[in-house]
Amino acid sequence: MDGDGDMENPSHIKLEFVYDPNFKNNVNYSYTAVQIPTDIYKGAPVILNELNWTQALEKVFMENSREDPSLLWQSFGSATGVTRYYPATPWRAPDKIDLYDVRRRPWSGSVSGLTLKLIKASVMEMLDTLSDDDYVNVARFNEKAEAVVPCFKHLVQANIRNKNIFKDAVDQMNAKGYYFEIRSICAIRINTQEYLDVLGRPMVLAGNIAKQVQWTNVYQDTLLDDLPEPVTLDFLDAEVADSNKEEIRRQMIDGRPGEMQIKTLVKSIDEDMYFWLQGDQGIIHNLILDSGIIGQLASRVWKNKDINSYGFLAVFASTDGGVTRVFPNMAADSWDEDPEPFNSNYYRRSLDNKGYMFRAPRRSLVGVKLDLEAWVDKFKILASNVSDSRQGSHKRDHWKKVGLFFGDVDPYLMHALYNNSIYARLQTFQFQSACEPISSSHTGAAARGIFVPSIADMLSLAWWTSAVAW
Repeated sequence: MDGDGDMENPSHIKLEFVYDPNFKNNVNYSYTAVQIPTDIYKGAPVILNELNWTQALEKVFMENSREDPSLLWQSFGSATGVTRYYPATPWRAPDKIDLYDVRRRPWSGSVSGLTLKLIKASVMEMLDTLSDDDYVNVARFNEKAEAVVPCFKHLVQANIRNKNIFKDAVDQMNAKGYYFEIRSICAIRINTQEYLDVLGRPMVLAGNIAKQVQWTNVYQDTLLDDLPEPVTLDFLDAEVADSNKEEIRRQMIDGRPGEMQIKTLVKSIDEDMYFWLQGDQGIIHNLILDSGIIGQLASRVWKNKDINSYGFLAVFASTDGGVTRVFPNMAADSWDEDPEPFNSNYYRRSLDNKGYMFRAPRRSLVGVKLDLEAWVDKFKILASNVSDSRQGSHKRDHWKKVGLFFGDVDPYLMHALYNNSIYARLQTFQFQSACEPISSSHTGAAARGIFVPSIADMLSLAWWTSAVAW
């Protein structure tokens, strides 16, 4: 039993300490001492294994002291929190709470390797969850806090540009500071969500000053439809606070007579209100006329034609009045063009193009939707009846590229068309897409090493052929 009445651990050794003026403390030169943080279980297998393999440091520390008598303290700190130091000395302030942790010291190198990569990955994971409506900043601290991007002194908008700047700054950061241990890749999101409690502390400490701040959700992963809706209350059903009502209630409880006038809100009778706009008669007449003409075209002309014999999947007509008619009617279900003819690509190419293209003699457009394979078969039949002196092609298989994006088929020509303002570029962003990591440009193939053939290789004709070719 020790002095406090607790059972002594038989694995612990009682040491005798001698005062040393160089250390200004009681020390023992025959052993090393170990310090373990209070939040770590001393009997854990990881800690016991750490104590066993660091036991060999005692001889190393003693030899260092003999070779250099000017050395004072020698210590070793591991990523698990174990600290072994020489010479052994009683730990300071035994009657106080031990808050020392080597992993949180400025000289600790535990934030390195995989741990540092996990920290950077967790920060970048949090940045990816923010949208343009959020504001963010990233800071690093050791002895004092400072922004990772010097020009960002305050919260900045979490747009694509700012997040990329933060990611580059975080990727260039080195260790030697405070860290939060994340043991695996799958624990990144869990620890990131737990850190939201830390971010919310300034709001609580600020009191009423921070009430106007609104924190948005970090990331909406999936919507669970089987969960019930949260219980809410319509603001019209909520009772409005009124001091007169409270005064009447108090007088009724006390039994005092009296009267008081109360003003309250009463739901008014619903009123139906109608609004209309005066239309342009010319546009309306043009719309009716186009509808009638296209309707007759479908009922009298298209209906009597067997369009399937020509390989036509659909026939359509569009006018400048905004009417588009597709025949047969079932083809309208798969019609994916813009309802407004002026906004559709086929209409603008046909009516606004200055190149050599056929244009309708009237202010309307008639077109067909072809089956590609049927059209190619008929084209080959027609081309077979023409001699080679009149026609020829060196790209017979390019019909398979019909329907693909033109920039993928011929990027150089597409770039030239874009520079000549024939096409416009529409840039979009996929904020939650995953990209493959870009390989370093400094990598290359190494020179072939010296290969010593075996007896089986020397008896093989294939090996002699490859050796001569090399």
